[in-house]
Amino acid sequence: MSSPAPAGEAVVTRPTRRRLIAWVVAGLVVVGVFMVFIPRIADYSDVWSIVGDVGWTGTLVLALLTVVNQATYPSVTMSVIPGLRYREALLARLASTAISNAVPGGGAAGVAVTSTMLSSWGVTAGPIARSVVLTGIANNVVRLAMPIAAVLPLAMSGKAVDTLLEAALIGVAVLAVGVFTVVVLVQAGILGSLSEGIGRLLARVSKRFENPDGPRRLVSEAIGTEAVRVLARRWPALIGATVLGQLTLFAVLLASLRAVGVGPGSVHWSEAFAAFALVRLVSLLPITPGGLGVAEAGYAAFLSIGLTEAGIEQVVAGILLFRFFTYAVPVPLGAIAGLAWRRHPQWLQTHRERSARKEEALYGMVVEPEWLEDARCFRCGTAGEPVYDLDPFRLVRCAGCGQAFMSPRLNESGRLALYDDADYFDDGVYRTPSASALQRTWADGRLDLIGDLVPPQESRIFEIGCAYGLFLERARVRGFEVAGLEFSGVAARTASQRLAVPIYEGEVVDLDGDGSFDAVAAWDVIEHVPDPAAFLAAAGRLLREGGVLALSCPYYDSIPARLLRSRWWTLKPHKHIWHFTSAGLRTTLAEAGLEPVAVIRNPLTKANYLRPDSMVAVARKV
Repeated sequence: MSSPAPAGEAVVTRPTRRRLIAWVVAGLVVVGVFMVFIPRIADYSDVWSIVGDVGWTGTLVLALLTVVNQATYPSVTMSVIPGLRYREALLARLASTAISNAVPGGGAAGVAVTSTMLSSWGVTAGPIARSVVLTGIANNVVRLAMPIAAVLPLAMSGKAVDTLLEAALIGVAVLAVGVFTVVVLVQAGILGSLSEGIGRLLARVSKRFENPDGPRRLVSEAIGTEAVRVLARRWPALIGATVLGQLTLFAVLLASLRAVGVGPGSVHWSEAFAAFALVRLVSLLPITPGGLGVAEAGYAAFLSIGLTEAGIEQVVAGILLFRFFTYAVPVPLGAIAGLAWRRHPQWLQTHRERSARKEEALYGMVVEPEWLEDARCFRCGTAGEPVYDLDPFRLVRCAGCGQAFMSPRLNESGRLALYDDADYFDDGVYRTPSASALQRTWADGRLDLIGDLVPPQESRIFEIGCAYGLFLERARVRGFEVAGLEFSGVAARTASQRLAVPIYEGEVVDLDGDGSFDAVAAWDVIEHVPDPAAFLAAAGRLLREGGVLALSCPYYDSIPARLLRSRWWTLKPHKHIWHFTSAGLRTTLAEAGLEPVAVIRNPLTKANYLRPDSMVAVARKV
């Protein structure tokens, strides 16, 4: 056990010591560059004279290019956080840049500022973590690739490429190793397993997460399967925005050189781009805040080769002008952005508020983040490949069997909040007399199908998802003895009172099937359940041998689904988890021991009247 420090003696902790060392190193580099290196190659008085000769036109052009450059950066964050507004991303970027340029190791502080600001606008921890990781990867990839891109134009201009070629080869090697590593990790499933392991570890050691799945989901968002999905879907926008940011930054450098009189004969654009690529590569190492001193020395060393003393002074003047607009100017702008955020947060509507308004309009409910869970194919057990982004949901397709499903989807709490609300049914099939009449038409047509296989007299029928009991009411008129089950407590109680028979409440998988029913019906239910295989197995346990299961559901290979794609009205991502094709439904029934008798897709038949994207299936228990 260590003894306490004597009274009055300062205790220097390791983080403080590290910060002190970082400040000292950064200070030595900055002093060395601006007080030793630059004065040896250029006279400051001559340099300032050159800068002072830049007219209002040149200054305005540089200012406009700087604005354009700063305006491109928010799109990088927006590309990996869907729904984030431009002005929010811009404020966060300006504040983050100001911190990064002001203190050694400011990159970490900048990330913290960005995270805090995004959190205050309702962006959750998962998307923030994913943004930090993916934007960091994109930035490093682009910086490693720039020396490669600079080799050809420099060689075509007849300039020496030795130093740049070495950097390009290093970049190629690092990129190749990085890409190979990521591909191997993804293909082998190691990345997902690694993120799961880290998440489990965090869940054990951290008490900050009330939800035990919080750490696991956070890591999955940042480096696991969720990050891979987002990267696979959005990498063109992410890389494109990152490249655009670097190119507009280079435009400011080139314009700065031209503004002080450095013409193409002295420094060709390809030379300027080569110097830019090398300095951006070197600045990956956070030696000084914002690369202060390191960048100036790199640009001066490379661009001054072969120039006269007057030419070198012009180059230094251009470099200092460039750094003023791209390094010094963002600091006060970021301070203003941070101050505006602290003093007037009400100026900006939160990301969550906008999402809530959108969800209320689309789904009739606000989807709380804790209601979402990832899903896997019920048949193959694998995560699906993205098809449509339906924020906060996503339609995916299993690579093994082709089954389409929603992931993330609503968990049990979310489903209870959705279905245990009278408005869900009152605003649906019972909302108008015409809607109820259409329901009766379907019920009569479907009872005709069942009656052809099961005589109604002295037969028992059980409906899963009976809602208010309209179908069971029509079945009882036909002579069936009826019973039912409803997930929604509100609907179950209403149906029980209406029919004067017990209606079970909950999931069919929780029932003890005794094989006493001649028919089981499930109209537009299988697409809602967590596990269709378990659902059909439980329905089968209710049936006697030779009994009939009848169900309906939308089908994913219908003409409306193919034409409308992500705008297909029956996607209903908050309700419909599973989307079957006609062939896929037949396979699923057969796997559950149910022999398909008929699958009807004709929208002119009573059982499926006016439903061009729905199918009715009848199967027998074998």
